[in-house]
Amino acid sequence: MLDTAESFFLATASTDRKKEQIREKIARLNDELASLDAPSIEAGRLVASMKEEGLSNKDIARRLELSSSEVSGYLRSVRDSDSGNIDSSNRLSAETVSDTEDE
Repeated sequence: MLDTAESFFLATASTDRKKEQIREKIARLNDELASLDAPSIEAGRLVASMKEEGLSNKDIARRLELSSSEVSGYLRSVRDSDSGNIDSSNRLSAETVSDTEDE
């Protein structure tokens, strides 16, 4: 009987470990999913290149089927990403991000 009880506890402990591993995996996946909600730097650079070509936020939004605030978010993500960059030629200016005439 002791062997059966021991086997029972080992079986339930194994299940508990598996449940905990799955919960940890779910937490990691939720973190990864949440990180995808932020504007992509790569996409932001493409938006910034359109801005540098002279397009307004409104024009960019229309072409990319975004709102003007989403365009600003992409531009902001690039500016924030480049804020630590010493080379100012790669940095987006504050005027580029805020296109007040379009909002």
